[in-house]
Amino acid sequence: MRSQSEVVTNMPGNEPPWPDCTWQLVLCVTGITLMQSHSVTVKALGAGLTTFSLIKAIKKLAVLA
Repeated sequence: MRSQSEVVTNMPGNEPPWPDCTWQLVLCVTGITLMQSHSVTVKALGAGLTTFSLIKAIKKLAVLA
């Protein structure tokens, strides 16, 4: 049997107003941290990770416009 809070939070019309961009934010911060390295390879990896995660976050937020 499900609890009352599970039933209320899983209702179709009970969606949050903002899309969840938590992982995109975490990956962006990780990429920025990697870009502070002295290695060119690690900097390039950080730049790619940051760019990719920002594009994904912008796509999710574009739904609101």
